[in-house]
Amino acid sequence: MNDEEKMKWMFEKVQGEMTGACYAEVTYNEDEEPDGVACMKHGNVCWSKNKTELVFDYLTRHLDT
Repeated sequence: MNDEEKMKWMFEKVQGEMTGACYAEVTYNEDEEPDGVACMKHGNVCWSKNKTELVFDYLTRHLDT
């Protein structure tokens, strides 16, 4: 699994699978390296999480219950 796949996998584990017009898209920094995932709708970014936020959300996802 490459970095893009890992970030999308973590994103979906925390946020759930995107349905309808919404979808998850990996974002990239200036050096063309994956740096996060954005929630997209009709080609526009609704909100996004960077790599650090994704890891934190994934590691702490069960603490609310």
